[in-house]
Amino acid sequence: ITYKEDDEIGRLGQTFELMANSIKKYFDHFHSLAYTDSLTGLNNKAAYGITRDVIESEVQMGRASFSIIVMDVNNLKTINDTLGHEKGDILLTHVTECLRKTFVGFPLYRIGGDEFCSIINETTDPEMLITLLQTVTAKKSEDDFEFFQCRYQIAAGAATYEKDKDISFDDVFQRADDAMYENKRMLKERDKQERVGVGVGGVPDVSEA
Repeated sequence: ITYKEDDEIGRLGQTFELMANSIKKYFDHFHSLAYTDSLTGLNNKAAYGITRDVIESEVQMGRASFSIIVMDVNNLKTINDTLGHEKGDILLTHVTECLRKTFVGFPLYRIGGDEFCSIINETTDPEMLITLLQTVTAKKSEDDFEFFQCRYQIAAGAATYEKDKDISFDDVFQRADDAMYENKRMLKERDKQERVGVGVGGVPDVSEA
């Protein structure tokens, strides 16, 4: 109603406009609660499910084009067990900072306790984003070392939809998840070697373990 005269109809129109604006604010608020992770402010698992369903439809129609990057935080359990879950939650907010700095313009989802993912377009190199993310995270971890009393890293793996290979969205996700776990193994092994040190002839030096 756009009638603006200062009479009964005009006042009624203004009342309806105020009611409509209030309803929209409430709708936006509850939409945000439903699809936003309360701790990190990222899209939550429900939002991820909607996106997954949309892309799955595109896969079935043969017109999908996307890559998935799956991520998991190393050493969150250690921090939860030794320093408490409050500091673990703080770690997740610091990790979120690293994710936001890396995935500019791409959606980010928290799909589990310390599990995240992003869905990117085919024109972007996912391995480049992973390298950037782990560089950003390594710097942040160094800055945070005194606070958390250990270093943390984000393991990540990527997969790109291949029409001749993938029959569903989940096929792509599974390949990305497998790559993430391989990256997690590699990062833990590298961290172990850095902590233990290597002596002469490749013999481990445990004096600094």
